[in-house]
Amino acid sequence: MTPEMIASKWTKVGDFSEGATNPESNQEMMEVIMNNMEKEKAREAAEAQAPPASKSGLASEGIFNMMGAYLDAGHGKDAVAKVKAVLGFHILKKKGAKPSLVYEIDLKNGQGHVK
Repeated sequence: MTPEMIASKWTKVGDFSEGATNPESNQEMMEVIMNNMEKEKAREAAEAQAPPASKSGLASEGIFNMMGAYLDAGHGKDAVAKVKAVLGFHILKKKGAKPSLVYEIDLKNGQGHVK
């Protein structure tokens, strides 16, 4: 964030017509505060139940994790019976870099995991 970015949006910075509250008493002010605290608790609870964020920051990690969960739940039995092999994936963020994500799909035993 730079001063120029702030200056270009200055009218929005000083505009309190949307999303602002103007309580007229301490009771109204406390109601706003309590509502915000309840929303924050609900957001934290939702985040706690959400699947963990990817460690590598790559979208492919989420896809591989879904495939692993699918296999771990026993849904890939047909593929395991047909393939009978272990597949390895080395995902690079850019060409020539070290692998950012190493993933193994074990279609011998029906498992998948990120290393």
